[in-house]
Amino acid sequence: MTGPDESSERTDPWVVRSEERARVAFPVRVRGRVRLTKRVVTEEVTRTFTLRREELVVEELPGDEPGVEPSWDSTLPEQDEELFEVVLHAEQLVPTTVVVPVERIRVGTRVVSTDVVVSADLLRERVGVEQHAPGAATTAGSAWGDAQQEQTGAPDGGARTTKEEHP
Repeated sequence: MTGPDESSERTDPWVVRSEERARVAFPVRVRGRVRLTKRVVTEEVTRTFTLRREELVVEELPGDEPGVEPSWDSTLPEQDEELFEVVLHAEQLVPTTVVVPVERIRVGTRVVSTDVVVSADLLRERVGVEQHAPGAATTAGSAWGDAQQEQTGAPDGGARTTKEEHP
């Protein structure tokens, strides 16, 4: 029987088996830039407008018959008197332009997903075990299903091998 100090000094031989794992990173990179600009385009527009103006209308009425007393005062104004004046008006076209909002444009982005298939060759180490029995031939095995070894799956997907012990 061994004591606690003697068992702690005993170490079993061990080997670390490694393999490559595929990992994919998704860094976001600038794909391109878009500049939104607006410009002014000159468009010739022709329209018809109606302008109004006043005109002097002189209406001549028939005179009185001869021998009848005139119905109005038919005397001509004298030079010292002011003449009767009429002011005539006319509409005038004054073109102006006014800038008014006619449309609102919203610009945004959207994410488009595409499937990409990636393949790679991964390296995996294999562990071989050679056993030498005194007075017997040398036997060799591998970590991949030798009759003298038991293969168990590890939680991380790797394979571990253990040597069977015989009494």
